[in-house]
Amino acid sequence: MLFRSWYTTQIVNQFARPAADMFFRKYGIKVDYIRADAADIVLRVSNEAKAGRVLADVVDGTSTVPALKKDGLMARFMPDTGKRLPAQFRDAEEQWVAGNFYVHQPIFNTDLIKPGTEPRKYEDLLDPRWKGKMSWSALTSSSSAPGFIGIVLMHMGEENGMAYLRKLAGQNITPVNFAARQVVDQVMAGEYPLTLQAFHHHAVISSQQGAPVAWIPFEPAMAVLSVIAVTKNAPKPNAARLFVDFLVSEEGQKLFRESDYIPVDPAVDRKSTRLNSSH
Repeated sequence: MLFRSWYTTQIVNQFARPAADMFFRKYGIKVDYIRADAADIVLRVSNEAKAGRVLADVVDGTSTVPALKKDGLMARFMPDTGKRLPAQFRDAEEQWVAGNFYVHQPIFNTDLIKPGTEPRKYEDLLDPRWKGKMSWSALTSSSSAPGFIGIVLMHMGEENGMAYLRKLAGQNITPVNFAARQVVDQVMAGEYPLTLQAFHHHAVISSQQGAPVAWIPFEPAMAVLSVIAVTKNAPKPNAARLFVDFLVSEEGQKLFRESDYIPVDPAVDRKSTRLNSSH
């Protein structure tokens, strides 16, 4: 059996393919997944709905589901496995449930910046030595420049935050039109010594594979939920519900952990201590 599509923001090799394979082994249902960035998924699902031909059964992401929910494109469904989670991981209107969460932190190339000499707090980024050496994603996302600006304003307040950002603008940060994972890849390749507001687990995953990359524990940091939902008028709603239930189950949450993601189930520990508040 094949249920039509899982539109996902998860990295294919890291999580999407292993999750689809495990689900198939468990239930004999094949998952046809399509990987895209959040904005692209929102546009695709919206266009399909306007055309009266919904193709996605399940969608996930940080900003994907809230945007589609606002347009009335998500079905009401809360799996039993999701009901055991703390309230902050469940939609009050039962249109989504969290699968994992991300923490955004600066990431640097350890060949270009000697560990121990990297900036350790927001004010350090204003040091002239970092001028022209930083990048960030220019996309509209929490894992890009708007997310960094938001956490600065929240932390410092409007007046002090704007004063800080005006100084930071003089550091000539390079905007790049790529998603956060690709920005980290650029740092690993040595194109930029340092990037701001990236997923810290990407640095952990890549460093374990031998890449010269590490993340910096700035405080405060932004944490965002990646949530999962069934589409309204899903082609295969029963299989879609079963898949969401699987991702939030203990088995699914352990798969998030083994893939170096941070599961939302409090009973499932993080795999790596390097995903904790310091590395």
